[in-house]
Formats: sequence, C-alpha cells, structure tokens
Amino acid sequence: MLAFLGENYLQTHILSKAFPIFTENTIRDESTLRVELEAVRQNGYALDNEEIILGIRCIAAPIFVYQKNVIGAIGITKLAPSINDDNFDKIVASVRDAANQISY
Repeated sequence: MLAFLGENYLQTHILSKAFPIFTENTIRDESTLRVELEAVRQNGYALDNEEIILGIRCIAAPIFVYQKNVIGAIGITKLAPSINDDNFDKIVASVRDAANQISY
C-alpha cells in the first residue's frame, strides 16, 4: 500500500522515523526503500523476502477503488522455501488477480 499512498504519507509516517531492523534482509535506508516502492508500482505487487521474519516470504498486491485510490491489499504469507523459482510467477499472478477482482 505504501507505494500508492503518495509522497506526503511517505515523508510524514515513514521517512520521519528510524527504520526498524528485523533481519539482515530488512530495508534500511530511504534510497533502497524508494527503489523498492518504484518496483512495486511498476510490477503491481510487493515482496517481503524475509525482511521481517527469517524463513517467511510474503507477496501482496494493492486493492484500489475509484480513481486508483488504494484502500487495502491482499497477500499470501508462506515459509520461504514454499515460494520458489518454480511457483513464484504463479503465486504473483494469483495474488494480483485476486486484488484486481476486489478492486473497483
């Protein structure tokens, strides 16, 4: 959701605070976060690659309402080995399809 909430929200609620570090994969600085947020906007999904809990991966996609306002997200959380090269694209497609079906 953060990728679609706008610069004001990002500045006020995220960048004005220290980045909490949970694992060695946690995003730790503004420039890395901005690159990640742009990738989310381009790809239509976000990936948590063991950034909060080692061994856990998550894929989420935004839910939009009128005029592309983000109101939520839908995602899947699995043990890291369960999201792999063999099924990654299929899982991403399923999550994005679900988000698109809910959006209006």
